[in-house]
Amino acid sequence: MNQQKIGHGVVPIKINDILTSASDEIRILLTSKTEEYETYNHNIPVPVVNENKHPFIARATLCYFPNCNRNQGVDYTNSELDIHFGRIKLKDNKLKIDSINKNKQSEDQTYLLYEKEARELFRKWDNVKHIYENFLTKKGGKRRLKKQGIDGKW
Repeated sequence: MNQQKIGHGVVPIKINDILTSASDEIRILLTSKTEEYETYNHNIPVPVVNENKHPFIARATLCYFPNCNRNQGVDYTNSELDIHFGRIKLKDNKLKIDSINKNKQSEDQTYLLYEKEARELFRKWDNVKHIYENFLTKKGGKRRLKKQGIDGKW
């Protein structure tokens, strides 16, 4: 994909991949109005099978419609939302989200991330963010079932 030709803020995938669901998919639609500095958590129950494991591949899409300003440069938006979607797990006696795209931007620890990486990996400053797991591993093998998180919630 040539960034110079498409620019920023272009939907990175086929829109039909977001708008339609296959018959073997579970679709959940959440809508809300976000004001300043709010965090939303939704405990989404996901079916558990075979020794408390999730045999599912997850994907999530966040679309939001921020106020825009031409003075903001290529980004145009006055605000930015971030998405963390995955199993809920207990780490250091705190509930954490094991994000499917390994998003660590809001972790308590210091995490060095350059703007170029933030744009490529986490669609930083885009108002359409589509994150997903792959069916196969990087080596082409079958992905293992994932262990159930806290109470099977995502």
